[in-house]
Amino acid sequence: MTEYASGLSQPVSLAFNQTGELFIANQGNNQISKVSPSGGTTTTVAQLQQTPQALAVNAAGELVVGMASGSLLNVKADGTMSTLGSGFSSASGLAIDQQGTLYVADATQNTVFKASALPTSPATKEAQASLHCYSLRFQFRFLRWPA
Repeated sequence: MTEYASGLSQPVSLAFNQTGELFIANQGNNQISKVSPSGGTTTTVAQLQQTPQALAVNAAGELVVGMASGSLLNVKADGTMSTLGSGFSSASGLAIDQQGTLYVADATQNTVFKASALPTSPATKEAQASLHCYSLRFQFRFLRWPA
């Protein structure tokens, strides 16, 4: 094995975008880092107020970040951040399928939730109303949105 990226602080989650850039969630310093496709060069994409746990990249190349607090953040390429939703006990794993559907693993509840629609940021009332999560254990759940 060869070293691909260094200077990280407790990296916990990885996600690639369509151009081959690697994004890394660092729990030790609450940062999201980006590594160029050739490796080695690490830059900070976002400095977060909370601890990140999981990453996914949507078709637009934007990051979805699952936070230890149970909230979901959207991070655009320019570093702009907005809250997509909250209400999970622990958003510990994320995946986005080819149709753009977001799946959220909640380790505390031992459940995977499926978002029927992923709003664009910043979240509007219409987009907020359209984001419903259904548990794969057939429980129904709405995300709580900030006031």
